[in-house]
Amino acid sequence: MNDTILGGDAGAATHFRPCLEILVFCTAPRAALAPQFIEFHRAFCDHHGQALGWYKTNVMKTAKRLAGPANDQMAQMLGDRKALASYLLGVEQHSGASAADYAMPSFQFFSEEDLSDPDDRVARHMLRICLPLDETKAPDRTVERVLGLLALIDFDSGYGGFSYYWNTGDGEAERELERVNRGWLTRYPGLAYGKPLGLFSFADLGILGVSWLSFLGKSRVAELGGIDALASALPTPIDVQAIANDRGVLIRTGTQPELGDVNRGQTLPAYHAVGKVLAPLRVPDDWIDNLLVTGMTPEESQAWYARFFGDED
Repeated sequence: MNDTILGGDAGAATHFRPCLEILVFCTAPRAALAPQFIEFHRAFCDHHGQALGWYKTNVMKTAKRLAGPANDQMAQMLGDRKALASYLLGVEQHSGASAADYAMPSFQFFSEEDLSDPDDRVARHMLRICLPLDETKAPDRTVERVLGLLALIDFDSGYGGFSYYWNTGDGEAERELERVNRGWLTRYPGLAYGKPLGLFSFADLGILGVSWLSFLGKSRVAELGGIDALASALPTPIDVQAIANDRGVLIRTGTQPELGDVNRGQTLPAYHAVGKVLAPLRVPDDWIDNLLVTGMTPEESQAWYARFFGDED
């Protein structure tokens, strides 16, 4: 994958940057996870924090310059009792040359929680890291760092692979995405939907994707019979690694992420092999029917979500 893969015109190249995306979903109560979120962000900042210069919270329209170290902001926000009690809570930090120039590395945290009704509890949280494509040149180092991050947090599921990064508050970019997104996602099966908040409301209902790296929390692994059963169900050279601190497993489909290209018959069989084994964990059909991917019809959106969960055509 390169910087021209999302091209075709100057507008797309301007608004959207191809990236290596690490996306993690959690479903435990926010207060219990807050110290872990802070440690996860601190570990990310150990390698990339100096580049982060701008932030936008979930209640801000435009980004502002960070007044201090990026990790200080995360720690202060999640140490605030009032903030922790909010229904919605989030922040995005990026490394652009200006507030509107959303560039990588970037970090995004978003959380939705309402525990007032024990019979209808809402607890969904998302951690998203977007890194420049150069990160794929050292895939073993990337996997080692991802394993270290996942060891810090009680997560439910997630994935890591090719995606695209952009300013989701930019109306012009949103209109551009409406035009180009269907073509990208239907042609390149290894490309994730670069608007993860569109998936977020399903995070507590099942896993939301398969990619170069797929993450399963320990309860999800148990649903599949444990790590040994999972590993034996997957063909070589697909690798299943236990995450430290009994957090779950990381499944690696190959040495590096793949984009695929259905126009050239590149359908990513290893991704299909993982998806077939993980299919029992997918979001139930009667819920995923509500998924809408920008630029796609409801039927196309659901087919895109399910692209790796059945037998390869």
